[in-house]
Amino acid sequence: MRSPLVTVSLLSIGLGAILGILQLAGLLGVYGHFSWASFLFFALSTPIIIWIGLRSNKAATEMGSANMMLGATMLQFVSSMAFVVIYALIVRPNSLWFVLPFFAFYILYSGLSTYLLMQMKWEGKREK
Repeated sequence: MRSPLVTVSLLSIGLGAILGILQLAGLLGVYGHFSWASFLFFALSTPIIIWIGLRSNKAATEMGSANMMLGATMLQFVSSMAFVVIYALIVRPNSLWFVLPFFAFYILYSGLSTYLLMQMKWEGKREK
């Protein structure tokens, strides 16, 4: 199995390239800067969540490991919601459509991190 951090890095490189192409084509619209900020937020926070997941495999108990993984996921959720609220308060966008790229990145990165965390947990159980 490829390293989860490598998987997240490859996804981020691919998404960054797609976002760059959309930017050059002028398809990001008025809130293109928020698309980039959302991308950077998830591209940087997801490896931290994965790293915590890798560390959780070394927890003393099964419950401690699960708590670390759930806590890391919840931390990403709360910080991402705070990210949107702070942006909305500072920039005061005219439309709620600005959150579409954010939610696309949220679903993509959260789904991938959940899948990778479950894979790591499954691999950790097989090794014991």
